[in-house]
Amino acid sequence: MENADFSALESILISITTALDVEMAVLRKFVNELLTQLETDIDRERLRNMLIYSKKLSAFEKKATLIRDALAEILDNGTPRAEEINTDL
Repeated sequence: MENADFSALESILISITTALDVEMAVLRKFVNELLTQLETDIDRERLRNMLIYSKKLSAFEKKATLIRDALAEILDNGTPRAEEINTDL
């Protein structure tokens, strides 16, 4: 890889990690609020929200894992697997 390639990759990684940080902060806030509410009362709506947040956290983990794997491949081979990289983050 050339220096320009590394600069472009660095910019992309900064953007991706910033987006992931923001997404995780939002999820953490919602989950913490829900857990606080569940300490006082467990009801159907809160349990439904817990399921929704669980699914969102699973999707977040999958996204982060795909990004990690794509980055590892770029660093190892210099070329990503295009079918696994989602630019719609």
